[in-house]
Amino acid sequence: MIVAVDGETGHAHSARMVGDDLGLRPVEDFDGQLADLEPDLAAHARAVVLGGDAADWRLCDLAVLVSQIHGDDWIEHLPTRPGGEPMLAPGTWRNLRTTGERWPDRAERDAWHRRGLDRSHLTAVNALRGRAPDEADEWLDRAADNGWTVRELQRAMRGDEVPAPPADPDAASLTDDLIATLRAELEERGVVLLSEGWYALTVSRLLEVVERHRGDDGASSRGA
Repeated sequence: MIVAVDGETGHAHSARMVGDDLGLRPVEDFDGQLADLEPDLAAHARAVVLGGDAADWRLCDLAVLVSQIHGDDWIEHLPTRPGGEPMLAPGTWRNLRTTGERWPDRAERDAWHRRGLDRSHLTAVNALRGRAPDEADEWLDRAADNGWTVRELQRAMRGDEVPAPPADPDAASLTDDLIATLRAELEERGVVLLSEGWYALTVSRLLEVVERHRGDDGASSRGA
């Protein structure tokens, strides 16, 4: 089974399934049984995992579909690597399935994505989503409004203080310049993203990495 990627849309197509940033689903004219999709599921899983992205919505939908096909022992029927080795740990697959089941609506996934939150943010509130959906949405609202990373969201949910970003006009100017540069580079390559939050979140994470490395370098110098 071959998975082909559309160069313009980024959509991944196989004979009976199509995948994109919001998940994996049968093609519109599919009229068979779920079990007929297994070769396609295996092909899409390998394309995602071997491509280095284990936090993909496609894997969430894949885990849900495999569990619907095989029931309680679904974990024994997950796609494997070409040599037969597991693609991901069983616990990871279970988390992916739970996320897919908690957030099945593509429109809702897209709404959070446009506000700068990725799949991992939604996974962080899985348990709360199951018992108090409105409260889960409130936490995601706060994460989107404050540009929190997943770790910061988790800290806030535990009641730990999340440091506010410094009110540094030079830092704000740098962030604006980086966002403009990132947007221009992507658009030059034909990638147009509508989410302002995505740019801000991505630049914020890049700056965090830079600051962390600066701190590590400083500590190393002092140690020397």
